[in-house]
Amino acid sequence: MPRLATLLPLLLLLVADGAAGETAAARAGGPAPDEPATAVTLHQLDSGGERLSFRATAGFLPIPDPEDPAADMFFVAYQRIDGDGFAARPVTFFLNGGPGAASVWLHLGAAGPKRLRLEPDGQLSSVPGLDVNPHSWLAFTDLVFVDPVGTGFSRPRPRSDGSPGGAHPQDFFTVSRDLESLAAFMRLWLDRFGRRSSPPFLVGESYGGFRAARLARLLEERFDIRLKAVVLVSPVLEFELLRGADDHNLLPWLTRYPSFALTAGYHGRGRYAGIEEVDERLIAELEDWASGELLSGLARLPRLPEAEARAFLVGLSDRLGLPPELVIRRRGRIGMQLFAKELLRDRQRIVGLYDGRASGADPRPDRPQHRGGDPSFDPLAAAFAAAFSSYLAQELGWRTDRRYLVLARELAEHWDYRDALEGGMGYPGASDDLVEALALLPDMRVLIVHGLYDLVTAWYATRWVIDHEPMPESARARIDWLLLPGGHMPYLDARALRRLDERVRSFYRSALGGISGSGP
Repeated sequence: MPRLATLLPLLLLLVADGAAGETAAARAGGPAPDEPATAVTLHQLDSGGERLSFRATAGFLPIPDPEDPAADMFFVAYQRIDGDGFAARPVTFFLNGGPGAASVWLHLGAAGPKRLRLEPDGQLSSVPGLDVNPHSWLAFTDLVFVDPVGTGFSRPRPRSDGSPGGAHPQDFFTVSRDLESLAAFMRLWLDRFGRRSSPPFLVGESYGGFRAARLARLLEERFDIRLKAVVLVSPVLEFELLRGADDHNLLPWLTRYPSFALTAGYHGRGRYAGIEEVDERLIAELEDWASGELLSGLARLPRLPEAEARAFLVGLSDRLGLPPELVIRRRGRIGMQLFAKELLRDRQRIVGLYDGRASGADPRPDRPQHRGGDPSFDPLAAAFAAAFSSYLAQELGWRTDRRYLVLARELAEHWDYRDALEGGMGYPGASDDLVEALALLPDMRVLIVHGLYDLVTAWYATRWVIDHEPMPESARARIDWLLLPGGHMPYLDARALRRLDERVRSFYRSALGGISGSGP
């Protein structure tokens, strides 16, 4: 099987080599001699006219393993210390993606008490820094941001025989071992901090959504943790739909095209140019087009008369805002890298993959496809890293000379997916685990969140998977959707952040079923 990292453009890792930092597999974990195991600080937050008092804890939890080696996992947790109902207040664990991304994105972008200062559209502010987050989820749940092994400060420990921990991919950097270490962390954290009776929630973004979907089943089956709800942000549920390079598999192409069409319209190209607000009617129209006319046209294309085939491809080029000759030459198959390169070629600009609304100067307009950095992502990675390091030291009392790995590129390149494949063939998926969890946990709910301009994990790919996954209607009724005007990290957009806050508060109330206390 080809290495999956070469087939999928490294979710949340389309970045320059400089973002990788130290080799994740070569560093031992645990606190250094001059570092505390944990740092605890007290804070207050003004949220919605209410002042919240809370305790922040930053530090390591050692993860035991029945086999050598083990690991130390870094986390930052926020627990309210005011009000009643401590045991009834939910605890939410947050996981980012990659694999190779630390949890700082959800932490300083969406749910934590502080947020990276950004422009309203989610691009970097000219004045760097952090602001109080008026939409922090701390108003209705305690928060635990977890860095999987190999990211942030989380590292394998050396083996007992003295050899470096994590030197071999099978130690932690496989689908199954990664999930087991995260599940072990959650169980240990709940026990260590006396929160076993608190309703547990799980949030996963991108590959973290894949993790969360599979953990929903694993936690109940082997770790005695019954999740109340799962929030999947820009998830990848079935890697097959992200492959995008197979002439015989149409789904990876057509499931991205609705996002391409909206992106083209945003930039004044194609049929949807000039549309100021994407509403439910337009989303339904695009989904119906993709599953009907588009799917049928691509499937029948080889057998269509030349004039009819040309008419179909010209119509497709109008939807995608691309030159007809390009779409005809490519037989209607346009990958995201090609789309990003060609949409604004006449302006010598490339479109962002993580947020199609962003664009930047094309450094190599002579090349047929863009293989460099991403204007919607690369500047943010460095800003998040700098802001988090400063925040840890100045406000959370955690000081260290080591580097916090916001993105561990080598980890993704060596990730082993084989233990997640049926018979060692195909592509990994998580939808079966999610459906089983919904069936076996009749009170569990799922909220799926996507940005409409995300070209990496397009919303319609997830919609296709859920629509075609056999499941009881009672399970399907507990899956909610939220499509936002943003990209892969939709919460970076100010309007999307407000809508996410409102929807998540309502979702938590519904999932908790009227439990009182300090919840929403």
